[in-house]
Formats: sequence, C-alpha cells, structure tokens
Amino acid sequence: MIGFAKLLLSVLNAQFEHANIRLPERLDRWLRLVFVTPNMHKMHRSRHQPKTDSNYSNLLSIWDRLGGTYNRGPRFAELRYGLDGFDDPEKQSLLRLLKMPFMGKWGRSGAGPDDKADRSAPPPVLPWP
Repeated sequence: MIGFAKLLLSVLNAQFEHANIRLPERLDRWLRLVFVTPNMHKMHRSRHQPKTDSNYSNLLSIWDRLGGTYNRGPRFAELRYGLDGFDDPEKQSLLRLLKMPFMGKWGRSGAGPDDKADRSAPPPVLPWP
C-alpha cells in the first residue's frame, strides 16, 4: 500500500512539475524547500547545457540538495528553456506541433545541420500567465 501511495504522489507531482503554470515567486520558493515545483524543474530543461545537469528530483527536492545537483538558478522569468529552433509563433500552433515529428527539417529554420540558432534572442512570450 505504501508503494502505491508513493507512486500516486510521484505521478501527481510529475503532472504539477511539468505544468506550464506560473506560481508567485514567494510561494514557489517556499514550496521548493520540500517539493519539486515547475520553476525548479524548468532549470533541468534549460538551453544552457551545464544547467541541464541539475534538478533531477521527482516529488521531493531534498534529493537534489543531498546529491549536490540542486540549482536555484536565475530568476525563472528570465530562464530560457526548451529546444532551439522552436520559438517561431507559427511553430507553436497545435497543428504545427502535431506535424513536426513527420517533417524533414524538424524544428529547423535554416538550410542544413550546421546552421546556428540565435542564442541571444529573448525567450518566447507564452500566451498564458
């Protein structure tokens, strides 16, 4: 029964930490003392590779703190995360996102594999709060 309860909590928190919601910074900071929050997990999805090697925990943030992989990161509103080449608004429509796995130049805006994404561009503005 304990294993089922842990699994249920883990699944529920995984939904929470992957949700694209914005918590007030103060609330997020307090919750992060115990639980993995969406902002904490976003660091793991950073476009800056060294930051992706952090915040692995699921459910309890203590595991990252004990393992030395906790990274409180920058202000989360300034964090750039996600995949390069997917910031264009036309690539963010539901239909386009569903088609992407079947496209030859999946996510690329340039002509070939050597094109460089604009890493200095600001993060995309998302249509939800």
